[in-house]
Amino acid sequence: MVAFFFVPLGVIFTVKGLRGRILCMELFERGVVFTNYRGGQTLLWEDITAVYWEQFSHRTDVALGLEVTTHRTAKLTIVPRFGKHVVVDERFPRHVELAAVIRDAAGEAMLPRHEAALMRGERIFFGPVGIDRWGLHTAQAAYPWEIVAAVRWEPDGPSAWYSVYGTNHARLTTLSASAIPNGIIFQIILERLGKLGASAGADAALGDGLLTAARRLLTRSRVS
Repeated sequence: MVAFFFVPLGVIFTVKGLRGRILCMELFERGVVFTNYRGGQTLLWEDITAVYWEQFSHRTDVALGLEVTTHRTAKLTIVPRFGKHVVVDERFPRHVELAAVIRDAAGEAMLPRHEAALMRGERIFFGPVGIDRWGLHTAQAAYPWEIVAAVRWEPDGPSAWYSVYGTNHARLTTLSASAIPNGIIFQIILERLGKLGASAGADAALGDGLLTAARRLLTRSRVS
């Protein structure tokens, strides 16, 4: 049984969505329930294959090239084994907070299965990226851990990347952050392997938010 560190059981969010329809979301020990005008949909963590999360800051040039952050947006997509995807985005108020709560709860529930597979010597996949105890694998190349110094989240305008740096400080490859599901688990696995670097760039705080959540979950899982 998983004890949730981030989200107490029975947390309920009621938000006003597209066209004024009401959607109620309730987190419970085994998953999440969404209810809207069409009825309810229960997604158990064991039936969720992937959670995609993105968050960005939006900037405005106020004067003489000085930019200020006007607002932040996020998008979370839950991919079940069967049925339609569930999306939480800026159509809903407090959507950044809401997306983060679901992201962390799903990550905590799904982490044990990833760690168990890795301990068995299996390769675990995060979309197009594979990780095993030997190294990191992409469709183009494989990189043994002995030549990888760190993997860092880096923003680039409207996009973000995970940059893989070698022990010679050269960038070995980049991975689109939007293409990597279960990003919080991805970071935890890298942290356990000693390969997770600090976020970089003007919007590093966005990556640091995920990094902080990942390390918090990792610390609590060690205690438990």
